[in-house]
Amino acid sequence: MVHRALVAIVVALTLGVTPAVADDSAVTPADSPPAGTSIPVPAPPDPAWQEPAESVITDPEDLVADSGDTGAMTVVYAVQDGDSLDIVTDRAKSSADAVETVAEVQGQPDVVAVDVDTDRQLTGMPSVVPPGVDPSRGQQWALDALQAESVWQASTGTGVTVAVLDSGVARHPDLAGSFVPGRDVVGGGDARTDLNGHGTHVAGIIAMTAGNGLGGAGLAPDVTIMPVIVADAGGSVRASDSAKGIIWAAKHGADVLNMSYSGSPSSVEAKALEYAQSRGVVAVAAAGNAYLDSRGSLYNPVQYPAAFPGVLGVGAVTKAMRRSSFSEVGKQVDVVAPGGSGAFDSARGIFSTYGTAGYVRMPGTSMAAPYVTATVALTLARSRALGLQANPIDVVLGSATDLGIPGRDDEFGFGLISPAGAMATLAQLQATGVASPVVTPSEVATRAVRKVRVNVRKGYLRYRIPAKGRFVVGWQRYTNRKWSDITRFDGKRRGRNWYTVRAAGGLKVRILAVRAGKQREKDPIWVSRTFRTRATANR
Repeated sequence: MVHRALVAIVVALTLGVTPAVADDSAVTPADSPPAGTSIPVPAPPDPAWQEPAESVITDPEDLVADSGDTGAMTVVYAVQDGDSLDIVTDRAKSSADAVETVAEVQGQPDVVAVDVDTDRQLTGMPSVVPPGVDPSRGQQWALDALQAESVWQASTGTGVTVAVLDSGVARHPDLAGSFVPGRDVVGGGDARTDLNGHGTHVAGIIAMTAGNGLGGAGLAPDVTIMPVIVADAGGSVRASDSAKGIIWAAKHGADVLNMSYSGSPSSVEAKALEYAQSRGVVAVAAAGNAYLDSRGSLYNPVQYPAAFPGVLGVGAVTKAMRRSSFSEVGKQVDVVAPGGSGAFDSARGIFSTYGTAGYVRMPGTSMAAPYVTATVALTLARSRALGLQANPIDVVLGSATDLGIPGRDDEFGFGLISPAGAMATLAQLQATGVASPVVTPSEVATRAVRKVRVNVRKGYLRYRIPAKGRFVVGWQRYTNRKWSDITRFDGKRRGRNWYTVRAAGGLKVRILAVRAGKQREKDPIWVSRTFRTRATANR
């Protein structure tokens, strides 16, 4: 993302009618000062992470209700402490207690974000303990596609510290390279254990030791790994723990963050990322594996942290360089990398370390993200060796190999990650002395969605549209293995931005928000999850 919305926009529309949007107020420039008068130099603006998020001014009852939680819950908030950022959690016994806690927290002057804590999931699929497999570089088709051996002639990642925010990194013999002390923000400790296996697999994709006669090799085998545990043994990551891990890694010298997990947005997590970015840290995240829902229908929710501003969102491709069937699409996808396909431990998956001595092949955007992280590390190491000040994000995106339709698209972003292309770009920059071109990613245009409510009671739908600007609302039914044309709702307004509409029973439907115009209906700005309606009640 290259910008972020700071103003809360209240959605107020009558269904089927495009609402008006207030014009920006006209600004009259000040008169020029008399000749010879000194003009005070304005102070530089505060870094983005110091600016209060929308959640600081959101009505506490709305904020708690939007979380979808009931009963006991955890309130998490980000507090500015001088030039640092701290993450604090308070346990609430009930919704009423949470509302009171949020209101109290919002009144504190140094709070820059507050949320009800949420979950996201590691995006490898699935996460179960497998039998060991025979190690072999020949199984690493992804390294062949990325021309790893030729890239290592220019860079192996030496001197770059990569924080693997995940389930930990086990003491595996094929991960015997450089490590710095890590942190377990969930249970305490140094993060050199892995009760899930996901983190060790991710770390191996980046940094398996090359040329030691064991297993395979990582794409950036000489980086320094900083393990940071943010996930529990079941693969669940709390937004608060993600935020704590991000800040801890940024404060302790991480150059790149790998976040192979996804879920709903959190303003606290967003603040943590802004803080890390203010310190020059590059953040990489998996785009998510929910392109289809459990019934095989299009789902594809916008997932975070990949969709946050400045984060490199990563989709997955197969060995044939086609989009992996699970890989999500959208403006949050900046680039793609090998993520594989097929069942767990299929030859079409991504080979890497697992447990304390094993290896396994897994598919997922979790596996694609570390290839991008490794490419960023290779780029940083080579830039430093050449004495260049190139922005690694510009180099990595600008050197990607275009896939799909020409130019950037929502399926492949800027294309397949190309470590060799990045090295060639740096060589050209050194030879010409020209600065690297700035690459502006497409960004998610919708307001952050905490929870989407879709309820069917007595044959009526109740829903909330978390989008901004001018849009119209409609619905589609799923029949004959495809979605129908969009039908605008004819309903009654209930409250500020809630609506009630009549619906037939038994329909497989989804709700969409689209910009006005037939062509724009093909690119909705918000889509609900797929659901079935109940029988319509008489009124």
